[in-house]
Amino acid sequence: MLVVDDRALLGPAIGEALEGWTHQAEVASARDALELVRRHRFDLALVDVTPSDGAPEAVIRALRAGDSETAILVVAALDDHESIRRAYEAGADDFVCWPLRDVELRLRIRALEKLKRSADHGQVMLGLTRTLSSSLRFEEILFEVVRCIAEVVRVDRCSIVLTSDSQRGYVVASSEDPAVRDLPLDLTKYPEVLKALGDGQPLVIDVGTDPLLDEVRPHIPPDGPATSAIFPISHESRPMGVLFLRFAARREDLAEHDLEFCQTVANATAISLRNARIVSALEDEHARVTLERSEAERKLEVLSHYVDFFESSADGMLVVERAGRVLYANPRIAALTGLSVDEIRTRDLSALVVEEEVPVVARLLEEFGRGNYPKEVDLRWKGAGGSQLVLELSASSTVRLAQGVLLVLRDVTAARATAAELRRTTEFLEGLINQSVDAIIAADMNGGILLFNPAAERILGYSAKDVLGRPMIEQFYPPGVARQIMRKLRSDEFGGQGRLEQTRAVIVAEDGAEVPISMTAGMIFEDGEARATFGIFTDMRRLVEVENDLARTRLELMERERQAIAAQLAGATAHELNQPLTFVMASVELLRRKLRSMPPDCDDIVETIMAETDRMAQIVRKIGRITHYETKAYVGSTRILDIDAATAPVDEDGDTAMMQRPNLSALPRRTDDDEEEDTDAGTSPALPDVGANGGGAGTDEHTAPGQAAPSAASGETEGEDREDDP
Repeated sequence: MLVVDDRALLGPAIGEALEGWTHQAEVASARDALELVRRHRFDLALVDVTPSDGAPEAVIRALRAGDSETAILVVAALDDHESIRRAYEAGADDFVCWPLRDVELRLRIRALEKLKRSADHGQVMLGLTRTLSSSLRFEEILFEVVRCIAEVVRVDRCSIVLTSDSQRGYVVASSEDPAVRDLPLDLTKYPEVLKALGDGQPLVIDVGTDPLLDEVRPHIPPDGPATSAIFPISHESRPMGVLFLRFAARREDLAEHDLEFCQTVANATAISLRNARIVSALEDEHARVTLERSEAERKLEVLSHYVDFFESSADGMLVVERAGRVLYANPRIAALTGLSVDEIRTRDLSALVVEEEVPVVARLLEEFGRGNYPKEVDLRWKGAGGSQLVLELSASSTVRLAQGVLLVLRDVTAARATAAELRRTTEFLEGLINQSVDAIIAADMNGGILLFNPAAERILGYSAKDVLGRPMIEQFYPPGVARQIMRKLRSDEFGGQGRLEQTRAVIVAEDGAEVPISMTAGMIFEDGEARATFGIFTDMRRLVEVENDLARTRLELMERERQAIAAQLAGATAHELNQPLTFVMASVELLRRKLRSMPPDCDDIVETIMAETDRMAQIVRKIGRITHYETKAYVGSTRILDIDAATAPVDEDGDTAMMQRPNLSALPRRTDDDEEEDTDAGTSPALPDVGANGGGAGTDEHTAPGQAAPSAASGETEGEDREDDP
């Protein structure tokens, strides 16, 4: 510290105020101070500006001209504003007034020192930043860092230790020796370094007393450091090493701003180390690529013998580096992409394909790097006029010595479009077949199953995986039916050769059940030769059940209709026979009454007529009771109506109202006078007049059964019955 005092008052006062401080004060007059400023560097200057001869201001200007970093504190009278103004204009940093107070002087000096250190540290950090970003070799940069820290913090030794693992490190730079490079360091002997790396926090320890070093203290030389400060160098929470400061003397008063400065330098060093590693890797890669490119270009001269072949090839050809840079392109690939050969040679392979294919190109380049050369890889390329092409890529290691890869590119755009359309058509047909409710089965000419859709599985009960490829077609039909169908397919009579129109058939399910089907079939020809057959089967089981139900219903209806007709016919027949039979019976009864004195044989005839007529009446009554149609055997295979079985049961009286014996009580009685009149008239006794229709004269042919017929003679009826009337 420089004390400028022309009045010999400031020196003793300062000595008392700063008693016990470590500052070394140089007291001189203003004239002597000018000489000292030229020869020495001072951290602090205390200048008495009370004299008005301008000498103190000259000292201040000299200090600022020689060392702008010196802190300057002026001492002036309390009301000497002019002197204070001139001191500030000359470059003073602060002032204090007489009389001096110890506390104020100490605080102002401490504030100036802190301000000076902050300025010093800022300048140092600026210089270090420039150094870290300079083009010097990185080893030289690290040495400049540790040298600068040692100078600013006044440390005896400063080192940068980088770690490779938890137990081993390397000293890459030391302030003591610029030649130190990658000096191995066993970290197990430096527990303070391991602790700082583990905690990620700065660590300041007393080497002689800190318990952390108890185990290794016997190995520390007597002239070793008294105090150590370790600052971790880490990036993104990953430790990379430490900044290792060692002080020969004990430093219990290591200022906080020094700690902050060292940690800031450590952080900046971490970033620089990371960037240096990246740059080093990039430089190595660039050197490798440059070497490979140079080698590839040189080796490409080997291909000059094949230039004519490449130039005239119908396929596109590229030679690329393993990193993807194009080295050669033939005219065909230029025509496909719409670019010139020179334009292609200035691009990477990934720039020639559409954006979606860039990851595929990256994977291909990785395969090239492993020594693998894929074949027949489809890539979509940028074509002329903004179009897209599909090129099939096949790689070759023909130019392996040149670190290049030969790519043969074939335009398969149309082929892939056709394949895509075919795939869509196939998927559509497969969906159609699989969703069909009809069974679809195809087989080769040996009966091997080629197609078996889900409907066939459902109808036949077989699983497709169990039948595909196996010669099972004949098992699906009853014996001999499969061969019959083949004969029909080869015939022209059933829809044309190779076709079978819809027909009914039976197939056999896995459980042996016969399934009625409706089927169509056909042959598939290739170059005029039958290659396969197919059949489409509709399950008819439900339809057959419906048809059978309809047939049964039809038969029942026919039977009911026939029975109804039989009943109607029987009723009509009974009705029509009833009338003439009634009159026959009545006429026979009248004849028997009139011919009382008939010969015995005539009487027998009349009785026979009456008996047979009565039997006929019983038959008519049975016909009238027919309710349904039932037959019985007659002669040979002939069957006739079974009247007894077809008639309804009789009522409680054992008879029906269909046919009654005639009531003859209603007939007119004949007297002797009537007989004489008839005899006189030359006529036979009066009989009912039976016409051709079987009815009596003057009667209704539909007279109800049992109704008495009127008299044939006069139409009058007798009022009382005869005793012998039935």
